[in-house]
Amino acid sequence: MAEPFPHFSDPCLLPNGRTWTAEFESYDMRTDAAYYYVTVGGGGASAFFVRVGARGGVPDRDDLLAQIAVHAEAGQPNTDYEGSVMWQIRHS
Repeated sequence: MAEPFPHFSDPCLLPNGRTWTAEFESYDMRTDAAYYYVTVGGGGASAFFVRVGARGGVPDRDDLLAQIAVHAEAGQPNTDYEGSVMWQIRHS
């Protein structure tokens, strides 16, 4: 059985020629939102968190892909979330 919140570790191509990857960080059951750490490669590389709707904790992979891609293309987060304490420890 596939995990409900996949990682997108293979680079996804954006219309502007840049690529992005996304790593699942956490799920907030209270707000039904998932948080992904998105890394955009290419000129002016950046990394940030994106909040996506999770559709009852069982999101559709294509829907997640589309939601994340919008923010990856814009190069902007849609949340001020900075990751859990454990995330910060693992990535420091």
